[in-house]
Amino acid sequence: MKALLYIVFIFIFVSCSSRPVPQRNIALAPTIGSMATCIDAFSMSLKMKANPEDVANTILKEFDDENLPIVLDIGGEGRYVDAININPQPITSTTGESGRIIPNWVPGRGDNIPIPAKTADVLYLENAPMNIATMEEIIRVMRPRGKIHLSHPTDFVETYYDDLINYFGKDNIQRVDNGIITEFDIILP
Repeated sequence: MKALLYIVFIFIFVSCSSRPVPQRNIALAPTIGSMATCIDAFSMSLKMKANPEDVANTILKEFDDENLPIVLDIGGEGRYVDAININPQPITSTTGESGRIIPNWVPGRGDNIPIPAKTADVLYLENAPMNIATMEEIIRVMRPRGKIHLSHPTDFVETYYDDLINYFGKDNIQRVDNGIITEFDIILP
């Protein structure tokens, strides 16, 4: 009897993993798109209940095992392949098709990045909130000689540009402004 129950469980698990998750059945994330599977939804629900530092450490270990650089995308939704996406929500809202589960998702925000100090090689922050607390967290998680890429609407940049100079040093910042979007590349000493 136990063997039969085991076989039924395996069959249900395999069947579930190959079928899209109906949107109406996911209470935790009502906007999940049709590409999500039961396994994706189960994994996401476990991450939502877990300690964000534990989720981050699991992904960091996978990256370390594959000898990949640690790339963080603050507010990320999967735009950068092999990036760890720090986002309060597990579901995309703007990148690509909205409603997808964010790959390498770690629950968090720019002002409270659940990554150990001096871990990241590259960090992207685009059109996400930028304030002093976020700058302090970026400095905390970046390795020496790490690269930071910021991209925001030009009219918003002026609200934090002086703070960038104070935190990162004017000589470490390269600014490119096309009138609509301003991008900064910052190399830490």
